[in-house]
Amino acid sequence: MWTSVQRILKPYQRLQVADLGPFEGVWTTDDAGKADVLAQRFFPAGPSTREFQQRSERRRQEVEDWLAEDWEDIPSVTTEEVQWKLLEMRAFAAPGQDGILAQCLQASRAVLVPCLTELFQRMLQLGVHPASWKTARVLPVPKPGADLHAAKGYRPIALLSVLSKVMESLMKDRMSYILETRGLLSDCQQGFRQTRSTELALWRFVSSASLAMKTRCRCVAVALDIQSAYDTVDHPALLWKLRQKSLPRYMVAWTRAFLQHRTVVLRVNESEFSYPIRAGVPQGSPLSPTLFLVYVDDLLQQLSRVVHCQAFADDMFIWDIVATRGPCPPGVQHALHLVESWSDEWGMAFNVSKCQAIDITTLRATTPLAVLLHGETVPQVTVLKYLGVWVDSQLRWDHHIRESCRLCLDRLRSIHRMCATYWGLHP
Repeated sequence: MWTSVQRILKPYQRLQVADLGPFEGVWTTDDAGKADVLAQRFFPAGPSTREFQQRSERRRQEVEDWLAEDWEDIPSVTTEEVQWKLLEMRAFAAPGQDGILAQCLQASRAVLVPCLTELFQRMLQLGVHPASWKTARVLPVPKPGADLHAAKGYRPIALLSVLSKVMESLMKDRMSYILETRGLLSDCQQGFRQTRSTELALWRFVSSASLAMKTRCRCVAVALDIQSAYDTVDHPALLWKLRQKSLPRYMVAWTRAFLQHRTVVLRVNESEFSYPIRAGVPQGSPLSPTLFLVYVDDLLQQLSRVVHCQAFADDMFIWDIVATRGPCPPGVQHALHLVESWSDEWGMAFNVSKCQAIDITTLRATTPLAVLLHGETVPQVTVLKYLGVWVDSQLRWDHHIRESCRLCLDRLRSIHRMCATYWGLHP
């Protein structure tokens, strides 16, 4: 019901990108300049240092040599799984650059599914992905309450080909099955996995923090923020990690083709501009979350040996139970040193200003935290939002209750305005 109410209260508006700037005192007013500014933020190129590029080239060559060896048998693609994946697509979802709706494909599935089955099987055998499926249409959507004259005030919405998403969804299931049945992913990863949820992640953390408070200890936690997480995945490094997980060669070869030579068509007002993509996993792809889980899995493996940790995709959270009252718990600081080393090795940056540290305890005389990441002090807060829940430093939940009530009242008032002026629903 709430979705219908929102559609009534928020009529359709054409997306417009305002003038951006000022940059060195100059405003960007033309569509081409706006597109360049937004592209620099939406599609970062990744690390360009010589040392990182040399490591990336070595990994790429190792993967190429490995793929040149004899491949394993490729499991057959069945018409049943293709039809099931096709019917799973939202019928009226916005199409990609080709303009083909899922509803059209679903209506013609009797003729289309056998052709797609044969096509997908050949793609796996040859390790290829059609070039026309590797172009995404990207729309910059304003963030609520953000400064629309700054590039950071917009978020990219990527629209992909429905046919490509059917293939990606099929490969996601195959890859996830291998990773889960062989136990290749850390138990600390809670996102985009069967039998895992935000509730389980919150329960693990709150149970540990409650036990610390009952034993008169401190629970020092740090929420880590990865800057442009999905957009900065290094392709050779990802393929190298897929090989390290012992995934079949056909799967790694197809993933290589899927990631290579991608482009985006960025729409700014009435104009469109094309840009190449050299790093990152495609936004909006069913396969991208699984690929990202593989990319960060070794970091979670390292952190779990030092402190408590868990992640929900790119939302990483570490904590430790300490009995001392010092400003820098050794376990947490050691874990942050591991984060620094991993960041330098794999080319993913952490935004220290958006990371948050919290000291959960009932002890009164505690020293303010002074944990460092990349030489900067992680900001300490008394309340932080984790997986949609506000956690305070004494686990009282009063802040979360206030915020939940405020959101509920806002929605009730919106429904009240929709009904009439003098009668209708009341909070």
